[in-house]
Amino acid sequence: MNTKLLAGCAVAVAAGAIIYTQTDSSTASLELAQLDYVPADTALFYGQLKPFPYSKYFNLIPDQMKGADDFTPLIENLAASNDNNAQFLASLLDQYQTSLSSYETLKAAWGFADDYKALAYTIGLMPVLRYQLEDETALFNTINSSADKAGINFTTQTIEGVDYNTYPLVLENDITLNLIVSVKDNWATITFDTKLNTIKDLRLALAIDKPTKSLTQTAKLENYITNYSFDGHSIAYIDHVEIANAITARTPSRLGEMLDELLKELGDPNALEVARTPQCQNDITNLVSYWPASVTGSTYIQVTNSDAHFKADAIFQSTATDIIKTLKSVRGFVPEHTTKLDGQMLSVAYGADISKIPPLLNILSSTFKKAEFECAPLVALQQQTQDSNLAVLSMMTAMANGIQGVSVSIQDLALGADANQLPQLKALDALITLSATDPDNLLFTAKGFLPALAELEIPENGDAISVNAAIPYPLPAGLDIRLAKKGKHIVLFTGEKSAAIANTLSEQALEKNGFLNTAVDLKSLMTPVIEVFKMTGQALPEELEQLKNQTMSVYFATDIKDEGIVINSEIKITKK
Repeated sequence: MNTKLLAGCAVAVAAGAIIYTQTDSSTASLELAQLDYVPADTALFYGQLKPFPYSKYFNLIPDQMKGADDFTPLIENLAASNDNNAQFLASLLDQYQTSLSSYETLKAAWGFADDYKALAYTIGLMPVLRYQLEDETALFNTINSSADKAGINFTTQTIEGVDYNTYPLVLENDITLNLIVSVKDNWATITFDTKLNTIKDLRLALAIDKPTKSLTQTAKLENYITNYSFDGHSIAYIDHVEIANAITARTPSRLGEMLDELLKELGDPNALEVARTPQCQNDITNLVSYWPASVTGSTYIQVTNSDAHFKADAIFQSTATDIIKTLKSVRGFVPEHTTKLDGQMLSVAYGADISKIPPLLNILSSTFKKAEFECAPLVALQQQTQDSNLAVLSMMTAMANGIQGVSVSIQDLALGADANQLPQLKALDALITLSATDPDNLLFTAKGFLPALAELEIPENGDAISVNAAIPYPLPAGLDIRLAKKGKHIVLFTGEKSAAIANTLSEQALEKNGFLNTAVDLKSLMTPVIEVFKMTGQALPEELEQLKNQTMSVYFATDIKDEGIVINSEIKITKK
């Protein structure tokens, strides 16, 4: 659950109202001028490209998610050290943690603008963080006070009218890592100046010079936004091709050059020679070309003073059409009630055509074994896989042939205390589904393993029967567990909400429509968890109490699509 990543999704405020709603995503126009300073060959990129009302979002999320107490043990350990660098970091973390008490305090400490924009990228190995600033004095006061407290002697220097502060951090063997902080045109820049980079790199990081080729000259972001239907507010990627090129040194790049310098500093300049033979350069480049990037971006956001709604997609990009086609063959069926946030406490659906798993693994294994590698490490790995045998897996999955998916969904769950004040099930509204091409055959097989089911006759018309008598342990009073066959779906359920869901399954065709879906309502899920702590007399962790009081629902769907492996995510937050 990556809610802090989704916090990076941006919104715009509609005139006269405290709300943002999604704008037209059919265009991929990017108007952020600061993108001109991002090198086209950056291996890592994150951009909050349009304003995000962070003040409203900050006030919605619980303190635990803000990280208000995350750093206390680390701060205490660092503060106890005699090392100036540790003292500096401890003070910065302490100021950051203190600033999380309110948005006003956060803004006063770090100078954020209310409508947040930010960029993070690399110049070779040099990390660069830039964000839109409202009060540069606040930022420098915060960092300077930590430096003074730790005895770090910082200096202010100027390049072509751009001032920047240098905070030297002296490491082992007299290696100096300079923290650089600068502000230009109301944009703060935070980076590190080391022996690995040049003054030219520093000028690029400080947005004094523009790169020979910038990200805006590549249309990469526009293509991602258009191809994956992002809304253009927040986007990030990892460029696997650039990273592989730096490792193999097939073509010159700043990332490769800095990587070489780093290896020299570490005393192992030839560490990557095995990957830099012509054979490995070709093989690794070809392999990575099939999986060129990991990309994520926002697709919808709405933020008000009382709630927030985020949607984002992440894509493990692939051009390996044959492999993707093979992976897609394993997709199975996921029920409609597991494909969205719909008030459920918890739901998990796994759609898989079990009969296709052994052929899939055989095809993938065979493809790798038959690949014509010349790169020595890949050839060695290839030889190690020659003896792999998937026969056992084939035998195991043969028993489950025909299964297309399974799901579990809990609508309501209540616990009570037994005579010993220990938790016991009081009420349950839940549903388990098993979807198959031949559900009758699965039921016949199940009866062979579970004799208690042998006497049960499940009506063909979809009516449900009680299975309480077949369950070999006591059930709470009033809990009626029922079994039914709804078309191609075997359904085990209890409770009114689950009964209503079960009745919709008869109309759902058995089709390959997904792979793995998960939905959680944190507030309703935390309630019984917290009750267990109370009944057993255990101390209630503060973070659980905070989550209980926060209405938040999260949803993830992983699927295999033509563009690669895709994860759709959705988060809804309501302020209590």
